[in-house]
Amino acid sequence: QIADNVLEMDPSNVKVLFKRAQVHNIKKDYELAIKDLEKAQELDPNEKNVKAELQKSRASLESYKKKEKNIYSNLFSKELGY
Repeated sequence: QIADNVLEMDPSNVKVLFKRAQVHNIKKDYELAIKDLEKAQELDPNEKNVKAELQKSRASLESYKKKEKNIYSNLFSKELGY
């Protein structure tokens, strides 16, 4: 919430966008993390930490989606007797 307040006053604060994205990643809110990191990267394209965290977030989102897909496909195939 503090990050939200800071960004309300200064929406171009790359450090706060980065920190908020890290919190989103911890909470597995990968899409929100990616959104913050893309904005941070747009504001400071040379920031290496932002680039690295963005790659990590995208990989985590992809992995999460694959796991979720497998869970649901297994669930439905068991329900349907496959």
